[in-house]
Amino acid sequence: MRETDIAALSARFAEKLREAHEFLRGEMRKLGLLECDGWRIAESIRECEGGSEVVLRPIHFRLDAPEGLECVVTFTDEPLHVGAECAPAAASRRR
Repeated sequence: MRETDIAALSARFAEKLREAHEFLRGEMRKLGLLECDGWRIAESIRECEGGSEVVLRPIHFRLDAPEGLECVVTFTDEPLHVGAECAPAAASRRR
């Protein structure tokens, strides 16, 4: 893979990660999960077939996060792909 390809993929991954953070922050605001009240976005990395995923979810040290609210940013090398999928909180948990 050429250096220009790597730079372009890195930029695309960074953009998808930024978009995922924005989506999650927006959903958290809608639900009243505010940073001033102790809510944060936790990131974890996990392996997936052919690559890795960064999973973003709201987290609080004492309170449970809404079920299903998360974003997953994926990078795979076979096939070469950078993508993101975000899901709002499950309807049953929304208030």
